[in-house]
Amino acid sequence: MSEDRLNTYGWLVLWLTLLVAALICRPPMPIDETRYLSVAWEMWQKHQFLVPQSNGLPYSHKPPLLFWLIQVGWWFFGVNPWSARLTSPLFGLFAVLLAVRLTRMLWPERIELHKNIPQLIVRTTTALVALLIFLHLGLDRPLHSLYDVTAISRRIENTQKEGQLVAVFPANLSDQFQFAGRLTARLVPQPTFAKARFWSQQHPDAQLLLFTDPRKYPSLFQKGTVLPFKNASLIFCSTKDVNAVYNGSEKRIFADSGRGKKVAAVLVP
Repeated sequence: MSEDRLNTYGWLVLWLTLLVAALICRPPMPIDETRYLSVAWEMWQKHQFLVPQSNGLPYSHKPPLLFWLIQVGWWFFGVNPWSARLTSPLFGLFAVLLAVRLTRMLWPERIELHKNIPQLIVRTTTALVALLIFLHLGLDRPLHSLYDVTAISRRIENTQKEGQLVAVFPANLSDQFQFAGRLTARLVPQPTFAKARFWSQQHPDAQLLLFTDPRKYPSLFQKGTVLPFKNASLIFCSTKDVNAVYNGSEKRIFADSGRGKKVAAVLVP
C-alpha cells in the first residue's frame, strides 16, 4: 500500500482493528449492553416486534429501532452477541463518512483536512478505548470477572428448566440475564430485601439471586454460590437456605399503610 493510500485509508484499518479487539476482549457490559440484548432476545423469542419488553414488561426507555436492527443481524447470522454489538460501530463508521462529506461541503479546497478528519475521529476513539482497557487492567479483578454474567445466567436457565422460580434483588437487576442465559421464563423482581425475604417464605422451593456487598449479609454468602460482579458480588442461593439463615433471627413489625391495610416489614440483623 502506497503512503498516499495509507494516509487516506489507514483510519479504516485502525477502525477494523479496534472493532475486532472490542468484540474479542470484552463481554457485553452492564448495564446498557446486557439490557439491550435482553430486550432484543425477548422480542426475538416472543415474536413481539412492535412493543419491546424487558422481563415481561413493556420497555419504553428506548425507541424500537435499535432492537429491530439487532433482529436483522440475528435473522442473517443467528442469535449471537457479536452481530448485535456490530450495530453501534457500523453506525459510528457511517457517522465518520458523513463527517468527511460535511467537511468537503464546507471546505472544498482543503484536501488535507478531508483526509485528516476520519483519522482524528478514529484515533481519538482508539485512545479513549485504550484508556478504558488500561483502567480495567489496573483493577484487582479482570474485565470478564467484573462483567461477564454468562455463568450465573446458565445457572438461572438450568433452574428454570427444572420448573423452579427465580427471584432477583434488586429489581432492576432482572433485565441483565435474559440474553446471556437465553431465558424463556420471567424472573421475579424484588424491590427490597425485606420483600425478597417474604417471597422466600412463600416459595421455599425456589431460588434467589442477590447483588450485594458480602459484608451486608455475610450469613447468606456461606450458603450460596458467589460470583464477583462489578464493585460487589452476585449470590445465587435457594430460598430454603435464606429461610434457614434468618429463621427466628428477624423481627416482624406491622405498620399502617395509610389505606386501611397492614404491611409487614422484616428487620434483618
